[in-house]
Amino acid sequence: MQGKTNKNLNRVLAGIMAIMMLSAVLCSFFFLAKEVGHQCHEENCPICESIELCTGIVRRLSAGVTFAVVLAALTVFSFSVFSATEHIFCEDTLVSRKIRLND
Repeated sequence: MQGKTNKNLNRVLAGIMAIMMLSAVLCSFFFLAKEVGHQCHEENCPICESIELCTGIVRRLSAGVTFAVVLAALTVFSFSVFSATEHIFCEDTLVSRKIRLND
């Protein structure tokens, strides 16, 4: 029972962490899109510092997200190819289905 509880807890924590990472990337993208035309006139501009922070977040996390998306796409593709080849090379004949061909 303890092992099942740990697995469920790990899944919930992994889901929360994935949602947090995705929201950080999306919020950074939206902030960068909003401030794309920012013209700075100050030396220590808080908006410029936020833009640099968001750019760093996008650079670091987008590589991981891209890797995860590519890995998921390859997994789905390999399973679809495997299931398609399974149907092609299936040795399902009338005899194996026990179908009689009466004249």
